[in-house]
Amino acid sequence: MPKDELYRKYARYYDLFYERKGYSKEASFIDKILKKHRCGKIIDVGCGTGRHAILLAKKGYAILGVDVSKEMLKIAKGNAKRENVQVDFRTADMKRLNFRAKFDAVLCLFETILYNTTNEEIFSTIKSFNRALRIGGILIIEFRSFLDAWGEEWKKEVKLKRKIGERTHAETYKLKYNFFDQTVDRSAKYIILERGRKKALNIRRAPIRKLFPQEIRAYLEFLGFKVLNFYGGFDLKLKNKPPKDWTVVVIAKKVKNT
Repeated sequence: MPKDELYRKYARYYDLFYERKGYSKEASFIDKILKKHRCGKIIDVGCGTGRHAILLAKKGYAILGVDVSKEMLKIAKGNAKRENVQVDFRTADMKRLNFRAKFDAVLCLFETILYNTTNEEIFSTIKSFNRALRIGGILIIEFRSFLDAWGEEWKKEVKLKRKIGERTHAETYKLKYNFFDQTVDRSAKYIILERGRKKALNIRRAPIRKLFPQEIRAYLEFLGFKVLNFYGGFDLKLKNKPPKDWTVVVIAKKVKNT
C-alpha cells in the first residue's frame, strides 16, 4: 500500500471528508448482487473505516474487513462498536491474502484496486483475490475509468475547488496525469471546520492507476475469472452502460484456481 497521508496521518478526518458518499445506496446494490449469487461469507478488501462492512453486517452477512492502515482499522472498530455490529477487522495486504477459509465473495471498493499502479501489482492482487474465493465465488471491484481523463487533462495539471461535505471542502485539488503509466498524482489542501474554527490540511495522496474496462476484463479472465457484467455505477439499471461519473463496477465469478 502506498504512503497516502489521508489513510495514516489524517485518518481521523476520513469519514468527515466522505460524509456525503452514498454508502447506503452502494451497500444496497452489493446486497442484491450477493443475494443473487447466494453469498454469505464476505471479505471487504481495503475496508478503510468499515462503512460498507458495517452496513452489510447489518444485513446479515459474515464480514471480514481488511486494510493495511492500522489507523483506519482502529476507526473502523470504533464505528462498528458504536453501531453495535459484529465485524472482524484485520490488518492485511490485498496482494497477499492468505486465509484458510474460502470466501463466497470478495469486495474491492472505491479506489482500492487503483493503488496497484503497475501491471505486476494488479496481477498479484487479482491472484490474491482468486486464492481467497471458493470456486463459483463472486468478485466485486469498483474502479475509476480511464476514459474520464482522455482529453486535454492529460497535458496539464488540473486544479479543482469543490465542496465535499457539510463541514469540509477542498480548496485546491491538484491532479497531474501521467499518460503512458495511466496514473494520476494527487495532492490537496483541505479546509475543515473543527470546533468552530477553520483548519487547513495539506495532504499528499498516493498515485492511482486509471483502467479501461476491457483492460480489467483481460486481467480477470487471464487469472481465473469470468466477467459477468459491468455497471456504470451502483445501480442495476446501469448494467453495461457508461458511467454517469467516474464509477465503474465489475462483477466477476471465479471459475478456476490460478
